[in-house]
Amino acid sequence: KPGWGSTSPEKTSVRPGRTKTSPKKKKAKKQHSDLSDKQAVDEPSFSKAYADLCQRLQKKSSQRMEENEEVVTPVSVTFRKLLLNKCQEGFEKINKYELDIANRTKEIEETPDPEKKKELKLLLDEDERKVRRKSVGLVRFIGELYKLHMLTPKIMHGCISTLLSQVAEEPLECLCTLLTIVGKELEHETGRREFDEYFA
Repeated sequence: KPGWGSTSPEKTSVRPGRTKTSPKKKKAKKQHSDLSDKQAVDEPSFSKAYADLCQRLQKKSSQRMEENEEVVTPVSVTFRKLLLNKCQEGFEKINKYELDIANRTKEIEETPDPEKKKELKLLLDEDERKVRRKSVGLVRFIGELYKLHMLTPKIMHGCISTLLSQVAEEPLECLCTLLTIVGKELEHETGRREFDEYFA
């Protein structure tokens, strides 16, 4: 299936003579997108600031592509594409985290040794806190990127549908966080009817 980075908030045509991105620049863009994504996720209270930073980096990346004189036909790798595909990878892991926690919980319940059980439970609680913080941070960051028009309404509705299909506590917390950030603007863009269908 296509990645989030393959979609654009605005329909644009690919002009002949699109600039080429060198391997060195591709690596630099990937490092920037990885770093921005990690910091935004690990520090949820700064999600908006990091989203603003990513938008500025994307604009600079686009300007440099326009100024580059080396011309080829294929579409170049952009900062936005790398960043959004990274966000997509993280979002798709939310459900996998829940499955992992469920499996580990079952393992703890089946452990006969009380001391071992206690140790495993402490490790699970710590990992669960980290995962929850990371998941909520990622969803906040995704929401802020949408508000800056770096993500489409279609992607947002896809995220909402995915989170609604989960029954665990963490995805529901992520859903509440996402709706708090993008709900008003998304409803304005796509209409109330789409939201009503979620809760019909």
